[in-house]
Amino acid sequence: RTEAECKPMVDAVEAAGGRVDLVPDGPSDADALLAALPEGPASALLPGSALASPRLADGLRARGWDVRVLPTYPTATLDRLPDAASAGWDAYDAVVLTAGSAARAALDLLGPPPPGLKVVALGVPTAAAAAALGVRVDGVAATQDPPGVVDALAACLKEEK
Repeated sequence: RTEAECKPMVDAVEAAGGRVDLVPDGPSDADALLAALPEGPASALLPGSALASPRLADGLRARGWDVRVLPTYPTATLDRLPDAASAGWDAYDAVVLTAGSAARAALDLLGPPPPGLKVVALGVPTAAAAAALGVRVDGVAATQDPPGVVDALAACLKEEK
């Protein structure tokens, strides 16, 4: 990912009063962050989903960091489909899975996706979680941002023609 592609996200964080000190090249996942961050000693607070993978925290601890994980939100599956999804998988040409928990929730609510539906994962961890659930993944976004998702969707849908 280029500096220009990251600028809107950095600007949004700074507009909210935050400061961005590091943006890894390429994917925004635990492996990219671990590659970009120095050895400890240092400390980090990792707010995120209660279902987040421990990969980043464990990797930082192994490098001498003092890490505190703060589950800031739970993830729970709805007990029924919202109106927008009442038609099920058949209403769509493609679906984007944004997390392993989203893949699990979609399966719980809709059942397995049909063979013709293109499935794109937001990143490698999401693709691995979906595959572990038996979901065929047709594409993986190279970067976890709108351009990465659009490129992955376009590639999958182009293959179909």
